[in-house]
Amino acid sequence: MHIQQVNFINSVKAQFPDYFTGKSVLDVGSQDLNGNNRQFFTDCEYLGLDICEGRNVDVVGYVHEWAKTTKQRFDVVISGEMLEHDQHYIQSVKAMYGLTKKGGLLVITCAAPGRPEHGTSRSNPGDSPATNDYYMNIDDEMLMAALHGCKFKECKAAIQGEDLYFYGLKP
Repeated sequence: MHIQQVNFINSVKAQFPDYFTGKSVLDVGSQDLNGNNRQFFTDCEYLGLDICEGRNVDVVGYVHEWAKTTKQRFDVVISGEMLEHDQHYIQSVKAMYGLTKKGGLLVITCAAPGRPEHGTSRSNPGDSPATNDYYMNIDDEMLMAALHGCKFKECKAAIQGEDLYFYGLKP
């Protein structure tokens, strides 16, 4: 995790503190390579999902496939710095929305245009060990297009530096 990501999640936590204590949380792309999202939550039922085994991973699979096999829904679905490594990012974003309960919070951070490629066979493969053949920075228009048809009572997508930050509250 980098400090800008931490600062964004802390700002969402300050704005919506009730979502960070005593809730059910799904962390998509949860493998702990350089930190994880668990630190932001207190007394929560936390489930980590990633496409390969590792620290902070409870379930192995693609979120868009796993969503079809579970009836679980979560108060918070969070994904940090994963979408740029996900060739199925549109399906994944829609699945994350679907896994968020009514009234729940969806939080996404990812690399935006300007962030150097990483986690590929060409560039620091250890940054994303299971996806070394794919990388694409995501901008706010791409994310909002992926969320087309998804309803929020409040949401915000913004590029800050080399990152895209998003939060949305489902009605």
